[in-house]
Amino acid sequence: MKYPITLEKIFGKLRTYLLISLIGFSATVNPLWGDTINEDIKLSPTDGTSGNEFGKSISIENDLIAIGAPYDDEYGDDSGSAYLFDKNTGLELFNLLPSDGEAGDEFGFSIAISNGIVAVGAPKDDDNGDNSGSVYLFDASTGTQLAKLTANDAETGDEFGNSIAIDNGIVAVGAWRADEYGDDSGAAYLFNASTGNQLNILLPNTGNNYQTFGVSIAMDGGIVAIGARTYFVPGQGYTYAKAYLFDVPTGNQLNVLQADIENYNGDLGGHFADAIDINNGLVAVGAPNRSVFYDFSGAAYVFDASTGQQLHFIFPADGHDRDNFGISISIDNGGVAIGAHQDDDNGFNSGSAYLYNALTGAEIHKLLASDGEELDLFGASIAFDNGIIAVGAPADNDNGENSGSAYAFEVIPIEGILGDVNDDGAINVLDVIIIVNIAISTVEPTDYQLIVCDMNSDGSINVLDVIMTVNIILTGGKFKDDPVSSALIEIFGNQAKFNADGNVAGIQLQLSGNGELIPNLPVGWKFARSENTAIFYSMDGSSLESNTLFEFTDDLQIQSGIAGDWNGKGVEINLTSFPKEFGLFKPFPNPFNPATTISYAIAENSHVSLTVFNLTGKEIAKLFDSVQNEGYYSMSWNPEGLASGTYFVELGVFSTDKSRLIYSDISKVVFMK
Repeated sequence: MKYPITLEKIFGKLRTYLLISLIGFSATVNPLWGDTINEDIKLSPTDGTSGNEFGKSISIENDLIAIGAPYDDEYGDDSGSAYLFDKNTGLELFNLLPSDGEAGDEFGFSIAISNGIVAVGAPKDDDNGDNSGSVYLFDASTGTQLAKLTANDAETGDEFGNSIAIDNGIVAVGAWRADEYGDDSGAAYLFNASTGNQLNILLPNTGNNYQTFGVSIAMDGGIVAIGARTYFVPGQGYTYAKAYLFDVPTGNQLNVLQADIENYNGDLGGHFADAIDINNGLVAVGAPNRSVFYDFSGAAYVFDASTGQQLHFIFPADGHDRDNFGISISIDNGGVAIGAHQDDDNGFNSGSAYLYNALTGAEIHKLLASDGEELDLFGASIAFDNGIIAVGAPADNDNGENSGSAYAFEVIPIEGILGDVNDDGAINVLDVIIIVNIAISTVEPTDYQLIVCDMNSDGSINVLDVIMTVNIILTGGKFKDDPVSSALIEIFGNQAKFNADGNVAGIQLQLSGNGELIPNLPVGWKFARSENTAIFYSMDGSSLESNTLFEFTDDLQIQSGIAGDWNGKGVEINLTSFPKEFGLFKPFPNPFNPATTISYAIAENSHVSLTVFNLTGKEIAKLFDSVQNEGYYSMSWNPEGLASGTYFVELGVFSTDKSRLIYSDISKVVFMK
């Protein structure tokens, strides 16, 4: 199969969009947020040849990586093959071939491995008619074929085996062209891996022509997740793409997942759920044609499998149109690996992949092939297991044009449960206390805690991680609206007043000096401080109102701060100081020509008079005469038309009704022509 460069793709790729993210501060975690990494091992078959597209499908479990090459010609053109590799050494262990392979079967189009069994799809097999499809099971330890699976109701054109999953002794198979609800409406099937017997057929509650239910499939913890594309019914319009969840033991439909915006910038569903995976109660869904950055830049989603709630809408900060981010997806133990096979970092359509934090939606790594080239399509397939990400590049040319290759990346495994800092199997107030103490540097974190504390994977442990942990405790991670875009702390003497434009869930301040800080917080808010850091945070879901936040003694200074909202996003706090006492500062420049600037400080709301006199005491100019609030002020004086000489500037501060003089001072200035 060839991958031509089209003018549509070239001109589409010229359009771009850039997002900028704010990174907070505090305890640093390595590696840093969003860094780019290259592979540890590159994999290619010993018999690779042109057009095989090795890496079209990929799966990983423990020490084994299973890879499909559906256009290999072992039994004739495009008969297909599959391979097993040792993930640690990169050595090829077995070349898997079906006992009855034939030309055009596309064996290896899909692949999955679990508990020592490799399942390989051949959607163009012809046992029950042209392109009816089949699936083969192999012993991963010997490479021996164990069984061949076909649907009990198989028909011509079903393409049974276009998608495949295996878990806990059950094989789930998609047949996206089956005609159960009409032409290409699709179906899915469950089989016993030991006996090869069909257990159930899975169908959505409603369906129609070209729904292609079964375009993707995944299974974990007794739940099967199945993708279905957008379809159109004349007179009714579009039904946008969905993902369906089914109970494995009963075959009952449990839930339906859809993006919060179904038709994003006119993308008609964006092929939502063309890629899907499920792990530990989280469903990861790819939408490679989602038009976030113009056409087909792609996106991904994370859902709660039990509630169907959308938790995250993910797209890369460096995304471009036609990257097809989300063409492949894999989720494991708190991390989501996502392919973007038409990204251009190593040349046109060279491809890339990303790793995200599944719980927070934050980017952790970008993955690139060290030898990537244009048209490699790196990221067309992806698998993630126990700290290893395997990525397919089916159009790589190492063994000839489109021979294909695969890459293995070792990443820091996201162990345990994010937020479960004390590793007791629960996220609660005990974890919040530990995160707070790590953020203010009163506790030295362990390596494990550095990982599970960094809730947003931004490379820092700070108040934002505290907020996100509290949010999980209170709502299960259901983030609130009204984000914060600006925040201000105004210092009035020894009081600090706070104001922001959204729902603030926490504040972190960097301090200097040894002075005392006395918080003034609403009910439900907590405070913690070390010598140089202070954290204020909500424990009951309330947001901070504009008010006096704290008081402090003279020998304490506020250096900087961040405010976080319930989305876990932070903004830098603008700090504004107000004078503690009245004062008239030295005019500058002095002597001057043609003008000088006169600055002064007002410590409380007052009636202010700023007057210029000559040597005889005659009033020359009234620069200001009105009420002013506390703050620092400056006035410019240009004595145009006056003679050179000495003049005096007097600051008079009165009560607002001018009944009482509060402060006065005089400064001499010299005007030189």
